[in-house]
Formats: sequence, C-alpha cells, structure tokens
Amino acid sequence: MEELALLCANMDVNNNGMVSFDELLQGYDELPEFQRLMDVMDIKREDMETVFHVLDSDDSQEVSYLEFCQNLGAFFRRDPVIMQS
Repeated sequence: MEELALLCANMDVNNNGMVSFDELLQGYDELPEFQRLMDVMDIKREDMETVFHVLDSDDSQEVSYLEFCQNLGAFFRRDPVIMQS
C-alpha cells in the first residue's frame, strides 16, 4: 500500500497529513493512478463518501492518510475477489 500512501500525500493539498473528503474526490477525479487503485478494490466514485465517513470516526471531516491506507490495505488483504485480481 506504499503506492496508496504516496497518492494520498499528493492529494493532501494543505500538507497537514490529513485528507478531507473534497481532497479525496479531487484525487479520484485528477489522479488516474488513484482511480485505478480504487477500481482494483471495486471502490467507485459514488462509494467514496461512504468509505470516507466510515474512516472519519471522530467526524473531524479529515482522515489521516496513514489511517486511510491502513484500513484500505486491510480491506484489500481480506477480500478474496480482490486478491485474485
């Protein structure tokens, strides 16, 4: 998930180590590598809000991209369909 961490860092417009929902959508729209990685995990643009709100457990409107990567990485490792991709 190192690639995802680098992509999240690129999405972090204000360089605060956190990604807002707007930054996440902008990354999905503007970074083909991020969109491809989300597609591999079967996460579509319309799913991003749900994913974000699950990760934003404290309702701060931002998620540490480290936490984002760790949680998506865990999902990626557990899903047998993704593992066969």
